[in-house]
Amino acid sequence: MQLALTDKQYERTLTTRPQANRIVRYIPETDMRNGHYGLFKVARKAGLDVRTIDPGSFVVFTNRNLDKMKVFGGGGMLVSYISLPRGHRINVNVIRELPRFFKGGSFDYTAAVGRTITRSLTTR
Repeated sequence: MQLALTDKQYERTLTTRPQANRIVRYIPETDMRNGHYGLFKVARKAGLDVRTIDPGSFVVFTNRNLDKMKVFGGGGMLVSYISLPRGHRINVNVIRELPRFFKGGSFDYTAAVGRTITRSLTTR
């Protein structure tokens, strides 16, 4: 049986583990019609050069409706693109769980959602 971590324990694991697999910036309300270079410009306006982040670091973009998400990794490579069906929204709390569920070339979004739900139920 696996116990859920409290927020302080979770923050401690983020700061004590190696710098691999971490989100360095979350940029909400992005126009997802932008291609790679358009998103790089959006990130640059936010003070970050996506092409120079370390391997294992990620930048997350979501659109205003929270039904689309693009994740770029170190070197500016698109790691994941998630588009949810109409009427569904990305839970912003899931974004902080994504690094835990990075599996080589993509994220296991469903597992991150499950972890978020478990955490929210155990903290009540």
